[in-house]
Amino acid sequence: MVSTLHHRVASAAVVAVCACTAVAIVMAPSQASAQGELDDETKKRVLGYIKGANAFYKDERFDEALKLYQEAYALYPNTGLLYKMGQAAEKSGDLRGAITYYEAMLTEAPDNPKAGEVSATLAKLKDQVPPRVTITSKPTGANIRFGTQTSPVVGSTPYEGDVETGTLGCLLYTSDAADD
Repeated sequence: MVSTLHHRVASAAVVAVCACTAVAIVMAPSQASAQGELDDETKKRVLGYIKGANAFYKDERFDEALKLYQEAYALYPNTGLLYKMGQAAEKSGDLRGAITYYEAMLTEAPDNPKAGEVSATLAKLKDQVPPRVTITSKPTGANIRFGTQTSPVVGSTPYEGDVETGTLGCLLYTSDAADD
C-alpha cells in the first residue's frame, strides 16, 4: 500500500511538473522573443505534442513520450523540452540519448534552476554507460574480433560499438586473410 501511495504521489508530481513545463514553454517571454513569436496554430501543435507526451510519460510509455517531446522541440526549441527528452530517454533505457539531451540543456541554459540536478544525473549516467570504441581501417571492410582468433566476428570497419571495461584484444583481418 505504501509503494502504491508513493507511486501515486510521484505520478502526481510528474503530471504537475509536465503541466508547468507546457505552460513555461509557451509563455516564456524571453525565449519567445529570442526565437520569434509562435503563431496560434504552432502553439496548439506544440501544446498538443506536450500533452500527448506527458500522457505517455505518465503511462510509462517513455519511447512514445520522447518522440512527441522531440516533435514539440522541432517546432519550439526549449531547454524545458531538452530536460523532458532527457528524462524520457533515461527512463526508456537510452542512457546515451539522455546524456545528449541533458548536456544540450546545460549548454543552452547553464544557469537553469535544474542545472545542479542535471549535472548530478549526468555524472551518474556517464558511470553507467559502457565505453564506446570506433575502429577504422584502410581499406575499409576489415572484420573485427574482440578477444582471440576464435572469438566471433563482431562487425567490420568502420565500426562503432560498446565494449566492456578492461583490457581487450582486438583483431582486424581482411577477407583474403587466412581464416582457417
